[in-house]
Amino acid sequence: MKGVVSERDFELRMLRYGGAIIRVDHDARAVQDAEGRVFYHQGGIEDITGHKLVEEALKESVSRYRLLAENVIYVIWTWIYEPTVYLYYPLY
Repeated sequence: MKGVVSERDFELRMLRYGGAIIRVDHDARAVQDAEGRVFYHQGGIEDITGHKLVEEALKESVSRYRLLAENVIYVIWTWIYEPTVYLYYPLY
């Protein structure tokens, strides 16, 4: 009976042909045979460079907005097209 020996999922930085550094998500597993020996390896790699760039930009944007919201003296509001107003104001 075959079974999964180990399963790993991790992120790596790799050097692409041409010198560009990319971020990848790598998952791998080793499958064993009935005697417990490794029968074969299975896995895949996905380029997540775009996801990581968007994630870093979002973190930076949230950080800048939080700095603004925590240090503003006046009330900031957002008006939606519906008659609902969401208020944001510093905690003090």
